[in-house]
Amino acid sequence: MEEVLQELEALLRRYDCVLQANIVEMTRGALPARRRLHEILSSEDWWGGAGSVAEVDPAILGGFAPAARADARRLRELLLEVHAFMQDEGIEQPVADLLCAEFRKWLASNL
Repeated sequence: MEEVLQELEALLRRYDCVLQANIVEMTRGALPARRRLHEILSSEDWWGGAGSVAEVDPAILGGFAPAARADARRLRELLLEVHAFMQDEGIEQPVADLLCAEFRKWLASNL
């Protein structure tokens, strides 16, 4: 999970999403503290809507350039990995479940 979070943080910083990158950095720091980790990963900071990590779209931020579209795809893949980790850890987050179902559809249809 450490590597996933590092890559996600770097991607967010590349698009000047400092707040969201800091949330991911804080999550990395909480990896050894499972209770705190569960609180962070199930929070609105990750999955809550405008301003959350899950709402960042590098394609839009990058003007739909090919690299930005590729980064948007990678961001969704990383979020799906975080979601899989949450499920393995027993962390429930209904909004994350809904968003990740959408991300899977988008990835399958190459959006």
